[in-house]
Amino acid sequence: LDEMALLKLNTFHWHLTDDHGWRIEIKKYPQLTTIGSKRDSSQTGVWPSGWNSTTYDGVPHEGYYTQEQIKDIIRYAAERHITIVPEIEMPGHASAAIAAYPFLGATGKQIRVPVKFGVQYDIYNVADPKVLTFVHDVLQEVMDLFPSRVIHIGGDEVRYDQWKNSPQVMAYLQKQGLASPADLQVSFTNGISNFLAAHHRRMMGWNEIL
Repeated sequence: LDEMALLKLNTFHWHLTDDHGWRIEIKKYPQLTTIGSKRDSSQTGVWPSGWNSTTYDGVPHEGYYTQEQIKDIIRYAAERHITIVPEIEMPGHASAAIAAYPFLGATGKQIRVPVKFGVQYDIYNVADPKVLTFVHDVLQEVMDLFPSRVIHIGGDEVRYDQWKNSPQVMAYLQKQGLASPADLQVSFTNGISNFLAAHHRRMMGWNEIL
């Protein structure tokens, strides 16, 4: 943030969740940090040659920001005329959250926080109203913390395999008159956009949300 201020950069995009760790305290869902912020190892190697490495360091890795710490960072940034745009990934890059709360996932199975590099296949079951409630709850706490008018929801690199193999998701897709899993992601994304707009915020995402 200090270096950004020197360079007169005024927007900091803070990527707080991903497959390999959930890094923001959400008070309504404490297991996001008690479980989702921890992994028991990390893949070793250097991209790109090490991307397919099968060796791991065996060193536990963990950490997250409390809401009080985040408030301090937001204040520190604001003093330097920097707005922080938080990113909470959905519906993909969700493995850490699903490890904490398996009902969130399209398979419903217990998984662990991944230790391997790269994009994972576990994604939110957006056909389940309980999952939508979870997402809304998380975004509400994020909006309560961050004054930014823009909230980033990720949306990139979603692997549709689990949706295609889920009878519940495919039945929902058919019921909603959606032609493909890609259309389901667009429908989900539009719903999140409307939710944020109702709270006077604007959604941002990676190009795949189109």
